[in-house]
Amino acid sequence: MKLCPLAFALQGLVLFSPCLAEPAAPESRPLPHNFVAPAERNAAIRYLVAVTYLTPDMAEKLRAVDWEALGNTIDPAKLSPEFKAAAALDFSQVILWTADGTSMRRCNFESNYEAGIATLLPQLGQLRQLGRVLRVDARNQLAQGNADLAAERVAQMLALGSHVKQDGWLINVLVGTAVQQQAFEEAIAVAQSPKLGKDSRARLLAAIESNQGPDPLHLQQAIVVERDSIVPWLEREAQAPGAWARLKPLLAEVGSDAEKLNLTDDEVRKQIQQLFPAYDAALVAVRSATSDEDARKYGLRVENGEWGALAAMMLPATPKLRASEKRYREQMQRAIDALKQSK
Repeated sequence: MKLCPLAFALQGLVLFSPCLAEPAAPESRPLPHNFVAPAERNAAIRYLVAVTYLTPDMAEKLRAVDWEALGNTIDPAKLSPEFKAAAALDFSQVILWTADGTSMRRCNFESNYEAGIATLLPQLGQLRQLGRVLRVDARNQLAQGNADLAAERVAQMLALGSHVKQDGWLINVLVGTAVQQQAFEEAIAVAQSPKLGKDSRARLLAAIESNQGPDPLHLQQAIVVERDSIVPWLEREAQAPGAWARLKPLLAEVGSDAEKLNLTDDEVRKQIQQLFPAYDAALVAVRSATSDEDARKYGLRVENGEWGALAAMMLPATPKLRASEKRYREQMQRAIDALKQSK
């Protein structure tokens, strides 16, 4: 059969026109210029979105739950009125965004470390609230027989606590630790459920055990962050005359001996330089491998002014930090034992 010239032209249009060519493979198409790969996304953004769904009423009801009185009960009839009031709230959007954040590796609130002790950390209170939301939902799911989902919520609490620690300040470490300790307690309640699946139990156990190690609270990192943020800030503040007049209201507690202290500009600069070996000694004192006696000796060196008055004001109370780590390890071990013994 012969084709007329027009037919040939139309056939060429169909076969060779770029407009009608086969679409490019999805993986070869260009992505938006501000695309962030999933592995590099920042959980902090998800958490900030999550807290926008928290209302004052939610916050009040979450704080009203007495977890110590509630214990590990998963019997709906024994749940307190305060718990039921909190569990009745619609946390779906809060949980959606929080859960998405906990699935990410990275969490950075871009703290203004250069501000030294004036660094702003307004997110900490809200992140504790997100932890409370996850815990309420975990217990509510348990009471409804959804033990696997409850285990998932507890694992998300652990991830949230780990993210809170990532900014590195000691207060971040303590808040993140508190969230994880609540997760350990909730894991014990999850472990007693006969409806907890084998795979869910194994995943939760692995999530808890991942927090074991020589420095589970990340105290070493926190002390380094405080040293590397506070000391340079003090050095900048000490460059201009009248340094102690500016620093004393910020560093000395009202009514303390430090409030009566008067330092010349040269003395301030000298004591700032003494902070470096003082922080190095603090790093050793908080290690779990360090004996209680050696840690106590370190504290006496601080009190006796070996590194100056500034060091006594700025260095963390290592006995309290060591006690916090001990409690953390004990609670974690109880959760591990509960999950292993309830198989």
